[in-house]
Amino acid sequence: MRRPWIIWTLTPMPTGTVLIVEDHELLAQSLGVALQAEGLEVHVADLRAQRSVLDEAREVGPATVLLDLDLGAHQESGEALVPDLVGLGARVVVVSGSTDVLRLGTCLELGAAGVLSKSRPFDDVLTAVQNAASGERVMPDAERQDLLAAMRRSRAA
Repeated sequence: MRRPWIIWTLTPMPTGTVLIVEDHELLAQSLGVALQAEGLEVHVADLRAQRSVLDEAREVGPATVLLDLDLGAHQESGEALVPDLVGLGARVVVVSGSTDVLRLGTCLELGAAGVLSKSRPFDDVLTAVQNAASGERVMPDAERQDLLAAMRRSRAA
């Protein structure tokens, strides 16, 4: 009797809850549905609630946070949340419409696993979150180093 082949994958499976912190509800819900379809547990932060994002993160205990840099009038700046979210043990992926290298580089410096432009294709954002949830690299090292170098030049100017 022949035994069936067992195929092992070398790609780590995403684990833990993903917390989406995004002030555009349609985008947040769309990302949530897409990530759930990929097998991830998702919680979308309620930015209209009186409690803070950090209180919600402490309650949810996310392994990964998809964090909008500009949260509008709802909450404080996303970059101010990065160190506390990282301190809770989450891998933070910042997504933003901003091209300000100082702000984006600061997020990396504060511990974000990666930053992505909102102009990137939807699938790129999903892949970045899946990579973060799997403990994989979110952005290429060269891109990360270039952004950090641009941030340092901006500070020195």
